[in-house]
Amino acid sequence: MVEPQPQLPAFLGVRFEPGTTRATQIVENSPAAGAGIHIDDEIVSLDGVAMQTSKQIVETIAATKPGSTISIVLRRGAETVTLAVKLAERPPDERLIRQTLMDRPAPAFTAPSLDGTSSIVLADLRGQVVLVDFWATWCGPCTAQFPHLNQWHTQYANQGLRIVALSDEESQQVRDFVAEQKLTYPIALDPNERIRASYLVPGIPTTVVIDKTGIVRYVRVGVGNPAEVEATITQLLK
Repeated sequence: MVEPQPQLPAFLGVRFEPGTTRATQIVENSPAAGAGIHIDDEIVSLDGVAMQTSKQIVETIAATKPGSTISIVLRRGAETVTLAVKLAERPPDERLIRQTLMDRPAPAFTAPSLDGTSSIVLADLRGQVVLVDFWATWCGPCTAQFPHLNQWHTQYANQGLRIVALSDEESQQVRDFVAEQKLTYPIALDPNERIRASYLVPGIPTTVVIDKTGIVRYVRVGVGNPAEVEATITQLLK
């Protein structure tokens, strides 16, 4: 007997400015896109319940059955707009992150450097190929990528590759770990996981490669094929 697969939660398809209800990205072919929700719309209420934060919206949608139709009140400039939106089942995590990021402008971010003396601003890296690595000191699979990241930093930095490895952990813990593991590439911090949220990262390690014009060209959740990542890097560096 085949057991039924657990149903995935409901899905709207909006990425929000952290801590607010303002839409900053609409996932293509999502319920939000089909209903006509726009970037910069602010969600005021769902089924008559006032929404104050993006977290509240996400939790409310997740608690609603896929296939349900909900009433969404939006603030669009000076207008108030009411939409009926039929929610879909949330796509699997890897499909969702690819669908959201691939061949689109990478979400902007500013990340404090590990030593606390400066910040890495993605916009300042325009003209270089950027590999963003989401990782943590406790992540066993992440260790498989360390040698390759060290190698690529050594081999390609002078050709225009910039690696930005992001952890949300306490800075001293990360510094001790980096020294112990002899990691040579740039490490930065992601306090409160704001950058991770903006990239819809479902788990770590996750690798994102951004081309010289700021467009995402590669996404991988989990430990990927190093040869595949390197081939992407070398192609984009040309």
